[in-house]
Amino acid sequence: KNNDFKVVRIAYVQGSNGYNLPPKVEIFALSVGNWREIDVDVPENWVVEYFWTQAFVRGKVHWTAYRMNMERENGKENLIMLFDLSTEVFEELLLPDALVDESPVDLCTLACKDSVAVLHYDRRVWSGSCSIWLMQEYGNFKSWSNMYNVVCEGGLGIVLSFWKDGDILLTERNGELVSHDPRTQKSKHLEIWGT
Repeated sequence: KNNDFKVVRIAYVQGSNGYNLPPKVEIFALSVGNWREIDVDVPENWVVEYFWTQAFVRGKVHWTAYRMNMERENGKENLIMLFDLSTEVFEELLLPDALVDESPVDLCTLACKDSVAVLHYDRRVWSGSCSIWLMQEYGNFKSWSNMYNVVCEGGLGIVLSFWKDGDILLTERNGELVSHDPRTQKSKHLEIWGT
């Protein structure tokens, strides 16, 4: 809003019984040129660290996260934790029921259009498929929809981005960059490899 660029750092400090909650949160604003710790209510959630992905949508950074909830079958509850870069306040978005109890390391966020998507890999390493859930109306929990199920002939690496024409940019297991049409499940190999 004020034409400044910011970096958010969330640090989980190691304690005697694992990582301490809430995490320490710092902001680096380009206009100021240094780090400062912010004093806000930080949710007692763990950001999923396997993919280290975040989605920047509507001036907010979104991460998949989880919190302990002993009322759930696996003792955890998945959600999206977000940070508004303008107001410097944390918020939470609920996930669809189908994703709340999944393994948190199989989830990550991605920006899609003017909303947020959650990717659910069938397993975090050597995935065979990925379901893509889109929040159709940003902020409305009831608008989550399973848009696509991506299956890659060569095995799925990581979904990277959405093209304007609806295709998905991803890597196959061998590291090749691919443009994938989720409607037809056909892939166009871009002949670019690497991690």
